[in-house]
Amino acid sequence: MLPRDGLDEGSLLRRIIDASMLDPDHIETFLALFGGHLADTSRQLLRELANSGIEATVKAAVDRWEGRRRELGLRRDRINRTIERLEAQPHRSGDEEDELASLRASGRS
Repeated sequence: MLPRDGLDEGSLLRRIIDASMLDPDHIETFLALFGGHLADTSRQLLRELANSGIEATVKAAVDRWEGRRRELGLRRDRINRTIERLEAQPHRSGDEEDELASLRASGRS
């Protein structure tokens, strides 16, 4: 789960971004972990990302994550409202029973 503080000052992601952008040794230490297993092009792209692109890339990922989380929350709420509506019916058809069972199962997954 994404930390609630996202990119706020002092957050984990903020510290990673700052370390990448402010400490050039950070990326070199990371690249050294791969030994000779990375192509020069890959090394250069990672250096560029660490030096200038990491903040925008991480922010975009956080925004996508938060958007998806909101979307899933809204879906969960719709499912729960439909379950409540179906459960409140004193007599349900076979189709409604099937729908209720399906909704309950989707709420557990």
